[in-house]
Amino acid sequence: MSDDMAGATPAEWRRAQARERVIQRLGLVSLVIWVVGVLAFMVLVYPARPFKPSVGMLVGMLCFALAALPWLAYGWLVERASREGESETRPPARQERSPLVGDGGEPPGA
Repeated sequence: MSDDMAGATPAEWRRAQARERVIQRLGLVSLVIWVVGVLAFMVLVYPARPFKPSVGMLVGMLCFALAALPWLAYGWLVERASREGESETRPPARQERSPLVGDGGEPPGA
């Protein structure tokens, strides 16, 4: 991401940082929803009744669909996070190359 954002304005930088935070958090929420749903089925429902394996796959896909629902708010969450993060995040300072280091990483004349 840092290579893509080399010439970015502060607003673009904030938006990229907000997207990254939102993706990580939504991924975690989706993971929790799917795992809790599948585990609840496997522990509470499946052992008590004789189901075909295809029912387990159906429940897994249903939990997957439920886990995808929070992603509907992705755009709104990115906008909100980028507005809130205006004072928190700043682009990193550019590091200047030392005049003592040549193109190959060796001192000039070596």
